[in-house]
Amino acid sequence: MRHPQDLLSAYVDGALSAEEATRLAAHLAVCASCREVVEDLLAVRALLRQVPQPHPRPGALAGTLRRLEGKASPAPRIRRLLPVLLAASALALLLYLPWPFVPPGIDRTTHLQHHARITLTHPLADAALNAFLAVPFPDLFPEEPWDR
Repeated sequence: MRHPQDLLSAYVDGALSAEEATRLAAHLAVCASCREVVEDLLAVRALLRQVPQPHPRPGALAGTLRRLEGKASPAPRIRRLLPVLLAASALALLLYLPWPFVPPGIDRTTHLQHHARITLTHPLADAALNAFLAVPFPDLFPEEPWDR
């Protein structure tokens, strides 16, 4: 019989069938190295029985559960409110900015010329320029030619 190293722990624990335990006991009668492993396993088992059982302090479980519940409840609320807050702040920023936005210190004529130069290089230049010019500029065009 080969050395049944994988069965020795199960033998010590009493987890083998009667037939397997009988065969392993016969092997242990003739194999000193396997007997030493079984003796070591029995010694470790005896040492583990001597280790005192830990006793948690009273109320430890209740305190831990209370802390876990306290930390778990605000997080989902924040996760649900974060997209709403971001959308509201983006909307407020868009409503605050004048449309079309003209940077401070630049007159509208210069801004219109700059915008026209940029949009003419874009593939949708006609649509973008038409959309931009659709916004009334009474200071640039006091008398709009299309109103005649």
